[in-house]
Amino acid sequence: MFLIEPVFPVYLKNMGTSPFMIGVVMAAFPLGATLVRPLVGAYIDRLGSKMFLVGGLSIFITAATGYVWTASVLVALLLRTYHGFGWSGCTTSIGTLVADISPDHLRGTLISYSGAVSTVAYSIAPAFAFWIVAGYGFPTVFLSGAAAAAVGLLAALSIPEPVKAKAVARRLRWFETFILPASLLPAVSMGLLGISRGSIIAFLSLYALEKGGDPGIWFGVFAVAVVAGRPIFGPLSDRKGRPFVIIPTYLLALVGMVVLVLARTPMMLLVSAAIMGFGYGSTHAALMTMTIDLAPRDRWGLSMAQYHLFYDLAIGMGGVLAGVMLHFNGNNYPAMFLATAVVGLGGFVLFVMKYRTGGHATPM
Repeated sequence: MFLIEPVFPVYLKNMGTSPFMIGVVMAAFPLGATLVRPLVGAYIDRLGSKMFLVGGLSIFITAATGYVWTASVLVALLLRTYHGFGWSGCTTSIGTLVADISPDHLRGTLISYSGAVSTVAYSIAPAFAFWIVAGYGFPTVFLSGAAAAAVGLLAALSIPEPVKAKAVARRLRWFETFILPASLLPAVSMGLLGISRGSIIAFLSLYALEKGGDPGIWFGVFAVAVVAGRPIFGPLSDRKGRPFVIIPTYLLALVGMVVLVLARTPMMLLVSAAIMGFGYGSTHAALMTMTIDLAPRDRWGLSMAQYHLFYDLAIGMGGVLAGVMLHFNGNNYPAMFLATAVVGLGGFVLFVMKYRTGGHATPM
């Protein structure tokens, strides 16, 4: 995925796709994940995580291979949706697996480290992807993504399945089969911040090229900043509580968006990547850990799925809304990024208000 995601908007633009349709096609990936996320979470709690990880990676391989023969926007849209199904299986199962094996007092640390490992790939992949495209073309980068997923599949097959917690009999309201109200706060807060993330995934590459920057380097700096923050804020959240980390790092992510809006040079673009990555990555990990803290042990899969559902839906909506704004504002990228940052600010206000009124939990 990390090889394909940053270059796909450029691939679509080269096909003659409009900014609005680029946003729609990019949004199909997280929206596809959203369609199946509640079912994945519910069945992980019943059947275990490993089968969903293996299935998700298998979908990655076939979708990435299919991109090689994409000749129309419709085919790209369908493949992106299918690819999103695999993303749902992978991310929900991995998050639940890490929570299953983590001691309670180290949960924030280990979830942060788990995310940092994937971010190492994220930090390398964009620059590598643009290098492959420049030298060998888009089909080669798609096949490289399929090969990377195949390696992951081989590793997944060797993972032992953790023993699942025994289900506790409880009276559930009809909607609680697929929704867990107790852990909605971190999911909604991350979802509102994810709107801005969706706009970046869909249009940062085009914006950076317009400013004379290198999208691959931008994504690389962003990812390195994410990795740098995880060893600091993961253990800190275990010692001081999740809100102690979430509040300042959420603000830092928003500051990074403002710097992106104000950027006039390639160097300022990279400064925005560093600030945003440092704040965004740590917020994401702390909110993800909080969604486990707030859930019963036998419903961790559902809670993790709910968190990712809001995140995926936000990324998809962010891409679509960004495309609509660009269509009507004459491709004014700074105005579009600022508008999505304002939505993220709403998520920060919501979290702080709920935190002050007791609608939160700390792990210790």
